[in-house]
Amino acid sequence: MNYAHLSDQVNAFNPNSMDLLKMLQGILMQGGASQTDAQGGAISLLYGIIQKQSLLQSLNDTMLVIAFLTIIIIFPTLLLKEKQQIDGEVQPVMME
Repeated sequence: MNYAHLSDQVNAFNPNSMDLLKMLQGILMQGGASQTDAQGGAISLLYGIIQKQSLLQSLNDTMLVIAFLTIIIIFPTLLLKEKQQIDGEVQPVMME
């Protein structure tokens, strides 16, 4: 989903993406590639950048979900621990 969202923003009507594409193409042409090879290489590089960014965003989303679940689990655990220490003595927890 992240890749689809990011790749939708890279098109011929977005001036920033076209500037980046032309810049990458110019760098490849300075390195000795022909115009068609440089254009194909620039497109490949651009979509490689998009793929890396989408992977990073998905890892961030995963970490957010893990942090949220951890917070949800910690509160009942702390409440359970406080209920066990009634009257200063620890009561055993019965596992079923």
